[in-house]
Amino acid sequence: MSMGLKNAGDVIESVLPYVAFSVNEQCGELKECKIYDKFIKAKKPVFNIEYIDGDARTASCPTNSGFSSIIKKMNLDGWIQLCDGTIATTVTTKSG
Repeated sequence: MSMGLKNAGDVIESVLPYVAFSVNEQCGELKECKIYDKFIKAKKPVFNIEYIDGDARTASCPTNSGFSSIIKKMNLDGWIQLCDGTIATTVTTKSG
């Protein structure tokens, strides 16, 4: 089992030795991706999700080398866009 950091860039210095990866949402939109470069330097993965509303394709992937980024719709359906422009949709079902 591994422990990771999610959306808490201000504590990276304190927890970097203890976590195996980072997940962040919207660092591109919030212009805070640079702070996650510390994970890349430590050879730890950064998983980034940028969100768009509806069908608008306005989000873009951060340019930080080493990030694993995708673009998702805010409704969290099965649609994703990869940074190379590839679009895929996974079939999802509603529960209950």
